[in-house]
Amino acid sequence: MTIDSLPKYDAFWAERNVRTIGAEEDRRIIFGHTHRRCIHYLSDDSLWLNPGSVSYRRRDDPSKEAHYFTITDGKIAMKSLVYDRTPLLEAAQKLLLKEEEMKVAYFFFG
Repeated sequence: MTIDSLPKYDAFWAERNVRTIGAEEDRRIIFGHTHRRCIHYLSDDSLWLNPGSVSYRRRDDPSKEAHYFTITDGKIAMKSLVYDRTPLLEAAQKLLLKEEEMKVAYFFFG
């Protein structure tokens, strides 16, 4: 399923949630496919959260850390963790990839 607009998201949310009259409610969408770490306000009460990537970073992202979010008592925290990428690079080297594919492996894991 693809929800490609705020009106479609509103309809999706309304179908699945019964809202109590007068109740305040913040809606959060967590979506990480783009690997871009960000928080977007879709409206006053709707957030789109993208934790980033735990391995494959975007070319314009200088961070080689694993990215993730925590949500504790309604508070969102963007976090990251340094990890050893050497085993991933070594595994890629054993695959005998083509030169262009190895360039990608070195970018992500080198």
